Amino acid sequence: MKIIQITPAKDIKQYVHKITVFKTADKIIYTQKLTPSPFVCISYNHYHIPDFKVDNKVISPENNLQVTGPKTSDDIYALHYGRLSQVLIELAPSSFYYLFGQSPAGIVNQTLAICKFIPGRRINELTDSLAENNNYRSHIRKLTNFLVELKYRTLHPIDYIEKAIDLIDKSSGNISVHSVCEQINKSKRQFNRKFSEIIGIPPIQYIKIRQLHFIINLIHLKQYKSIKEIAYDTGFYDPAHFSNSFKKLTGMTPGDFITSDGHIALNYFSELI
Repeated sequence: MKIIQITPAKDIKQYVHKITVFKTADKIIYTQKLTPSPFVCISYNHYHIPDFKVDNKVISPENNLQVTGPKTSDDIYALHYGRLSQVLIELAPSSFYYLFGQSPAGIVNQTLAICKFIPGRRINELTDSLAENNNYRSHIRKLTNFLVELKYRTLHPIDYIEKAIDLIDKSSGNISVHSVCEQINKSKRQFNRKFSEIIGIPPIQYIKIRQLHFIINLIHLKQYKSIKEIAYDTGFYDPAHFSNSFKKLTGMTPGDFITSDGHIALNYFSELI
């Protein structure tokens, strides 16, 4: 599988975390365990549309153009049974709420056709236009234009939520909810409620997942001497607890993950350091 990272255009950069293209030259039969992520994604599949398996339940997408909510389950997979040509637009943490005008809390661990959120002729036109050719740069341009249209009707950002996200990300997930609340001057109850509404998951869960992404980056860049060093550097005081937590989220022990150069997460989560 070829993975291509594309820099988002300037006019949507504040709303898009990253754009990734996944391509195969031929049909593949492949089960891919998905790493937890707090981000909502918009995806377009030109050929085969991967099934989505969550807690042993297979979800077959209804459309080539989909929205996938935050992924928090430790038992979630993408099932590939054909040629892959996918553009995946990972939105910034709060962007779905601002652009689509609704909380992603109702789509955690789900994938749904985008017309469920924006019904009408515009989505049909976009889907038909995307199907005209298999040129991923053309697909990205058309999807970017669609997001620009949404941008002009976006909700106004909530400053203290954006500050909280920035604090968590800059700490590499090594921060407590209490510390975040102190720095944004909000009560824990108020912050938990609003953060969960806008991001779709509670702040403590967001913190743990972003910490995992940072750990994957450390492994990818080989900036460590031992698994114990990774554990200590990322806020774990017990290497055994670190290994258990890592395996629960990724399906692999840190040692197995380190020796598995083919793990897709090593190539996907590559922007945190």
